[in-house]
Amino acid sequence: MTVQAAVVRGGKGVAACAAFGLLAVAAKAEDLPQPVRYHCDRQSEISAVYVNTVAPPLVVLWAEGHQVVLPSGPTGSGARYALERGYVWHTKGSEAFLAWQDDRGERVLSQCKAQRE
Repeated sequence: MTVQAAVVRGGKGVAACAAFGLLAVAAKAEDLPQPVRYHCDRQSEISAVYVNTVAPPLVVLWAEGHQVVLPSGPTGSGARYALERGYVWHTKGSEAFLAWQDDRGERVLSQCKAQRE
């Protein structure tokens, strides 16, 4: 299966993931992946749902009004989700960063830390 990034305006969370057909049918609601919330610089919050039931594994991010679906890729340590061009989400432990290009083509980085519930 070839995975392309999807950037969607509007809609949040697992319901939007299901619309893309990314989640396997679960016997119980508690079997569905739960979002991880990250507090980031730029006074923003990112919600990430990790989908490990498909190949390659995916992350669905909700950040600054956009929903982004990224496939996992090679990394030296931690987990890295990215496309050849566009968004990059890299995590290691409770730390993460999101990189992307803004409307002017400049690279933007946002450092994040997982919120404990």
